[in-house]
Amino acid sequence: MKYLSVFAFLVFFSSCSLAQKNKSVVSSKSISTQVTSPTFSEVIGVNGGLFLSGSEETLRKASVFENNRIFYLMGHDMKGRMPKDFIPKPCLTDCPNISCDWENTNAAWKFRLCDWRHTFTTNTIAFEVFEGTGRDYPNRFYRAEELGDPYQAGFNYGQSTAIGLEGLITTVEVGNEPHGSPGIETFNKWAKGIADGVRSKSKTMKICSADRQNSGPDIFGGTLLNNQMKDIDTSLFDILQVHAYAFNKEFKVTDSPESLRKELTDMHPYRDKELWLGEVGWDSELLGEETQAGYLLRIIVLAMRHDFDKVFVYNIIDDGPWAAPFEHCGILNKDSSPKKSYELLKRMVTEFGNYRISKVVKDGLGGEYEYNFTDGKKELSISWKASDRGIPSILVAK
Repeated sequence: MKYLSVFAFLVFFSSCSLAQKNKSVVSSKSISTQVTSPTFSEVIGVNGGLFLSGSEETLRKASVFENNRIFYLMGHDMKGRMPKDFIPKPCLTDCPNISCDWENTNAAWKFRLCDWRHTFTTNTIAFEVFEGTGRDYPNRFYRAEELGDPYQAGFNYGQSTAIGLEGLITTVEVGNEPHGSPGIETFNKWAKGIADGVRSKSKTMKICSADRQNSGPDIFGGTLLNNQMKDIDTSLFDILQVHAYAFNKEFKVTDSPESLRKELTDMHPYRDKELWLGEVGWDSELLGEETQAGYLLRIIVLAMRHDFDKVFVYNIIDDGPWAAPFEHCGILNKDSSPKKSYELLKRMVTEFGNYRISKVVKDGLGGEYEYNFTDGKKELSISWKASDRGIPSILVAK
């Protein structure tokens, strides 16, 4: 996140004990002030860091962060086949090797990921699979009838993923933002197949859920399975995630970060699992770079305060006009030049990367927020008012 003003730190910290996550007992109605927070370096990640439009400069800038999440269309592996007809034939040749058989499962990803697997601590591959209408390859989503036996189709693909990408990715995400025509029953069977298939061949990969939420304005909400949150089988997953965007009434990403606290608190009943904010971002063209940067820092701090383990900013780079309303949510411009949000996030992980929340001082009462952090030796405070549009105040103790 961006340029930070650093001042002498003379704030008296009010006390609030730090509790281990697995020992915290919190209901969704009463959110405790007991917080266990990972560090800024452990929390902050980006979306799209491995697609990068072929730009080494974008990859270099993305690599200051530890965590990366990428989208992957299963159609790249199907090559005209239906999931029900899919036979796993993973490419197992050592990388880099352009002669890999790209017709075989995951060949493209084995090649693409092998040179970059040491760049990020967390590499998450998010499989796109369901939508109400089919699309042509490679932007292909699959209807229920094209899956055949959804469990077996998922199991075959999960096994192939684990064999082909073991050691190259850390996390398999089941579905990104699944649309609704297959229905929740089909989705749960397919998700269980993916999870079982991966776990049968991988000793290291974790399984992450698709986006799960039941609140917030969303014009796509009528078709997304994430609005059937209560029906998704959470036992399948090591990690549960939510995607949260602060849409205004015109469906522009401009509202304040604090408007997203409902999406965060919805996840409190599941804090025995790892929690991710898988996508969040703001439009720099509508808000300005300063506000975009400030809002991103605020949502990251709020997510840490709500026991989230990772926040993946959408996106590493501005998308094209086809990506409305998210085309200017990147922290880099289309030419890979940094925005203020990139500079701020970079500073958070390079200068304050070892700091974690130690105390909750002000938690929204009267529109005021203040959270104290420590690296075990020094302390800092981050504070803001809900009406602010600039960078939060960052006070560092001498």
